Amino acid sequence: ASSLTDRGRVMAGLFAESMEELSEVNPDALVADGFEGAYVGYASQYPSPPLAVYDSDKCISILMERDGMDYAGAVECFEFNVLGAYVGEGTPLFLSPSGAGRDLEGVVHG
Repeated sequence: ASSLTDRGRVMAGLFAESMEELSEVNPDALVADGFEGAYVGYASQYPSPPLAVYDSDKCISILMERDGMDYAGAVECFEFNVLGAYVGEGTPLFLSPSGAGRDLEGVVHG
């Protein structure tokens, strides 16, 4: 159990460092609460400020694991409550991996 606690502390520290970096480049960038494990970094497109970026598949996996949802329910919840939640100009972006980078089997059966 201590290794999970240690791993959790390391992950929390890395996420905190990433959030600090994001807030330095765009203090108005918003984050998706509860999806820290799906955070992949930030993206920029001139002239807009950088925004937080999350992996959509990982968000769905988090909903399945954390909230006990099946795949279809997690996808529906994610699409309606997360993707559909525009909260202003700092709203995060959600990456949909394609091709070889996408592991839906791992999400469905993981």
